[in-house]
Amino acid sequence: MRTPAPPRGAPLALIFCACVGQNPYYVAPPEATEGETSSPSTSPETTIGVESSTDPTDPTSGASTVSSTGGVCGDGTVDVGEECDEGPNNGTPQSPCSLLCTLDPTGCGDGILDDSEECDDGNNTDGDGCSSQCKNEGPQGLCGDGIVDGAEECDDGNQDDNDACLSSCELATCGDGILYDGVEECDDGNNVDEDTCDNACESICGDGCIVVVSEGTGEAKIFEPENYNIVAVYPLFEAPTSVAVGPGPKLYVGESNSLVSLDLATEEVTFIALLGGAEPHGLTVHEGYIYASGKFVDKIRVLTLDGDLVDILGSPNGASLRGNTFGPMGHFYVASLSDSPAQLWEPGLLYKGPFGKDYVVQGSAIATRQNGDVLLADIEGSKYSVFGPLGEFKKTVAVACTHDLYNMATDPTGRLYVACYGDEYVNVHGANDEPLGKIKVETPSDVAVLPKF
Repeated sequence: MRTPAPPRGAPLALIFCACVGQNPYYVAPPEATEGETSSPSTSPETTIGVESSTDPTDPTSGASTVSSTGGVCGDGTVDVGEECDEGPNNGTPQSPCSLLCTLDPTGCGDGILDDSEECDDGNNTDGDGCSSQCKNEGPQGLCGDGIVDGAEECDDGNQDDNDACLSSCELATCGDGILYDGVEECDDGNNVDEDTCDNACESICGDGCIVVVSEGTGEAKIFEPENYNIVAVYPLFEAPTSVAVGPGPKLYVGESNSLVSLDLATEEVTFIALLGGAEPHGLTVHEGYIYASGKFVDKIRVLTLDGDLVDILGSPNGASLRGNTFGPMGHFYVASLSDSPAQLWEPGLLYKGPFGKDYVVQGSAIATRQNGDVLLADIEGSKYSVFGPLGEFKKTVAVACTHDLYNMATDPTGRLYVACYGDEYVNVHGANDEPLGKIKVETPSDVAVLPKF
């Protein structure tokens, strides 16, 4: 309908008011506060009555949103309250400016996969397959990704089994059979409180428990080092003549013409190897290999821990070999019942020569201390002699043993344990070779020191 014209002579104010009142599409400008003047809006015009073709969820549609201060996000002008505004580029992979005109340099969580992202699911929630750092978690999370999710008790992002979180993403606990460094002294994986590792994962071995094998009873016994109380007995062998401690921990035991192992956690005995007719009286485990020497044999057999023969060392001086051991600097020492009571091999198993003939008649047992001293026992002389690492004589020490002084071993403090087969004792001497006491054992054929485990 056409609006009638006002009568001639009508006041201009009346004309203006009449027109305003009759225009249904007029939008009044905001009233100016006192001291201010209104100015035309610089905002883009909006077509009234026409449906917008833009989609605010589509970053390519050029959608605009009104900022909290009245500016329009998406108009290409950075208004008050906006961190950026790149117009239609907002929220695209090429722009650091989001759809809300905020800067997002990484883009993680905006739903757009950037070059530095493995995934982007549009949120910052962990455990939903895409982490808050935009890293793939897998369908149910991945053990070792540093994020605790699913059935995981923990996840420290590494494969170290000796810390608070195992590589299986389970919490370390006393009794799981895995040593928690700095917290547990030992962990033998069982609930037996009377063995060398109690149920609080505290070791009763101190500087090392004493392992003694008895040829007469077929047993291996373990004694704690303070009062020499028995903490474990393993009646599982046939006339054992030698013993050595290996990783696991395991005991490697020579019996008759063969070598077996005992897993201390499972108490399982496993056959390792035949020893070529030797009666094994010397047994050492060193850096992943077993060194076996035997009575009436002039050779030393070198085997893997599984029993595979890798070398045979011929004895240049002396037959009927007995004990053998390594020193702290890598020298190898062998005792012999022949006229050359001891042999020195340089690091790398290079034969150097015999030593000790003027002080020991028949070398039956040999051991070393951390200071490099070599201790060589005389089988019938009720004594042992102390030498330097290259065979230089230092002194001779008497032992309360009437005959058959068999093998011996030292602990990390230098304490010495001497198996006196004839008197059925293990004699204990301190680091300065002073007598400390005896451990009663029937026919002790060999002795070894078991560290904490």
